[in-house]
Amino acid sequence: MKGLRPWNPPRWVKVLLGLGVAAVIVAEYAALLLTMPQDDRPEPPSATVTLPTAGPPDALRSTGAYVRSVVQPDGTIRVTQWVRVGAAVDRITLVSYDAEQPGEPPVATDLDIVDTSGSVVLSEGTVGAGGRTVELESARVLRLTYDLAGAVSMSGSVPGRAIATSTALDVEYPDEGPTTLEVTGAEVLTLACGGPGPDDLRPCGRPDGTGWTVRLTGEVSDDRVSAQLDLPVVSTAAADAGL
Repeated sequence: MKGLRPWNPPRWVKVLLGLGVAAVIVAEYAALLLTMPQDDRPEPPSATVTLPTAGPPDALRSTGAYVRSVVQPDGTIRVTQWVRVGAAVDRITLVSYDAEQPGEPPVATDLDIVDTSGSVVLSEGTVGAGGRTVELESARVLRLTYDLAGAVSMSGSVPGRAIATSTALDVEYPDEGPTTLEVTGAEVLTLACGGPGPDDLRPCGRPDGTGWTVRLTGEVSDDRVSAQLDLPVVSTAAADAGL
């Protein structure tokens, strides 16, 4: 009608109208899918299975490793291990340290390896006495997570006093860089680094407020790191009760 100005609806009205149109389109598409034969329905887009991953600590800016070993009350060591390798490296070898102790060496279970994008390199693996070699494609920074069992034994001298003969796997690759290792969880009394024999060990590391940390460089970058610990003491009554 003459004299009436064209209606220019407010922005919120336009948004609601747009949502209403979209809802109608979605409903019609859903109804179409229900009437289509099963074989004619479009396949959902395939997804690449990835695991969420955190990037390496800032301390790992070049070739080397950064390890966080958290001792659990039962003596299992839960390990997160970041490794940065050189461009020419196409495989890594994982080895359980031989501490020249009676019995089998520690065993790593539930081993997952991902790169920084979250792509899975290895899932739910195990590393025992024979070690394990893992092939790499293009990954340069890896995150390993696993549980290390059999590394901690009670010393018997003081209730709760224990020795961890090793605190992580040895990750071997060409031109290894420095390794920084943190040990937390239980009360850490001291660290010792060295070769497989008990006489090869020397005091190393220092307290860092939450545990102990050591940085290994040069010829000793792949040394075994042992720890003296105090674990929680569980009374006989609590153990019998399953607490």
